Amino acid sequence: MTTRDNSALFEKFTHNVRRKWGWFLVLGIIYVLGGLAAIFLPVMSTLAFTLVIGVSLIISGIVQIAHGFQMRDWQGVTWHIVMGLVTLVGGALAVWNPISGAIAITLVIAITFLVQGITEVMQGFRVRPLDGWGWMVGAGILAILAGLALMFSFPVSGLVTLGTLAGVAMLATGFTYIYIAMSARTLWKNMGEDVRGAARA
Repeated sequence: MTTRDNSALFEKFTHNVRRKWGWFLVLGIIYVLGGLAAIFLPVMSTLAFTLVIGVSLIISGIVQIAHGFQMRDWQGVTWHIVMGLVTLVGGALAVWNPISGAIAITLVIAITFLVQGITEVMQGFRVRPLDGWGWMVGAGILAILAGLALMFSFPVSGLVTLGTLAGVAMLATGFTYIYIAMSARTLWKNMGEDVRGAARA
């Protein structure tokens, strides 16, 4: 595809975005409202999020097992099928008992934060005195603190963490769509004024 074709596609895309800015605004508001609901009702949103994860794991496990049987000549087929079974069972347990599933997932998140934080701190001091090493160390310390906070409030944190994280993610997505909508609205309004000005001229 040539540069001219890419420019044409980009112009068409931006034109459609400018024309349909209202839909982006509505979508952003829906995401923001959903995010606020998830944050203010963390237990319910955590259980709902756990069910979604459980169903996703079940589907992934089934697909992985089926894929394994389709690849019988592959050297790692046994391990592939075993991992599919583990994924399937884990998803089924999460759906069967979403509270235990949420607690288990929160524990994994806490451990991930701790490992990530320690790694970032070590990497930051390793690249010192290059620019940005302090930010890396700071981010690592924040990740460690987040992991410790989840650990020390465990297992209560398991009932609110996933819902809160999902709510924050939805808020970020919602505000992004709202920003896009407002920017597109301004561009569309300016284009209309330019066209009317040219017509009067």
